[in-house]
Amino acid sequence: MGSTLRRPLASVSWKLGVSVPVLLGEMVISRLRCGTLGLTPGGLLRPHYFSHYTEFEESCPGHGKALIDHEVAHLQAFADLMKEESIDCSYAQTHTYGVAMAPEGMKYFQNEYDTLKKDHGEEAVAMVEKFEGQEAEKVTRIKGAMSAWKYPGGQM
Repeated sequence: MGSTLRRPLASVSWKLGVSVPVLLGEMVISRLRCGTLGLTPGGLLRPHYFSHYTEFEESCPGHGKALIDHEVAHLQAFADLMKEESIDCSYAQTHTYGVAMAPEGMKYFQNEYDTLKKDHGEEAVAMVEKFEGQEAEKVTRIKGAMSAWKYPGGQM
């Protein structure tokens, strides 16, 4: 590891009271668990608005909602960055869908939604909208969609 990276890591590890290897391990785990806001090849920003809540809770007990909030915060952060840095790029805050094509998927999404709502109240899921059957096919334009869960996203 070059000195360019070693010095900041040593400084942070000293301030936190952990060794550099422990800090690096935590950084890798954090990246795997927290840094998962997806930017698709088409430029769609897709936070895991509710669909990974139980996984996040299992990985970081008591912090699942905070991880979701962290991902969702990127939507406004991208808008702010474009403006502050005068980046010539079209960016729109829009929505995205989680789509279930089988009963297992429907059960998965419903469980994630219900668990987040039970743990954090109606406000935690207020921006999620559920569609089923033909309505799910219509809003997503995906033939065979059994359910669709609409939530905030962004597009570049």
